[in-house]
Amino acid sequence: MDKAFPVQPMVRVALAALAAEMAILGLPASLAPAWFHAWFPFDRGWVASTGSFNQHTVADFGYLAVGLSIVLAWAAIRPAPELCRAVLVGAFVVNISHAAYHLSHGGELPVADTVVQNGLLILATVVNAGALVLVLRRRATSPPAQTVTG
Repeated sequence: MDKAFPVQPMVRVALAALAAEMAILGLPASLAPAWFHAWFPFDRGWVASTGSFNQHTVADFGYLAVGLSIVLAWAAIRPAPELCRAVLVGAFVVNISHAAYHLSHGGELPVADTVVQNGLLILATVVNAGALVLVLRRRATSPPAQTVTG
């Protein structure tokens, strides 16, 4: 970690929380796609409410979420500036898109499930955005990098 980029503990916690979010989604989706589709979360059927099961689509989603989880965890453990920025931007694209889809396609679930699901999606997006603002703000206030000419 370079001295011009001390990562705030809050950013590391956010990275770890986002890694956990992606692992919680990705591991069951990739290891047991049919079960994930019908069961997730806690036999509430949130995924099943969005349409018919497609093993390829659910498993691929799982693999992508696990991959993102690994990079988020890596950034939480070894927070290099460019890694933190890049993974938080990537995770933000995933989280904002996921939240926007569910917020605009409501009605398939009971009201309580919709409120919890949307609340969790918004929470993940806000945590992601907050961490991203912190690392981007740090870049804006850091001294300019030295340029080496040859």
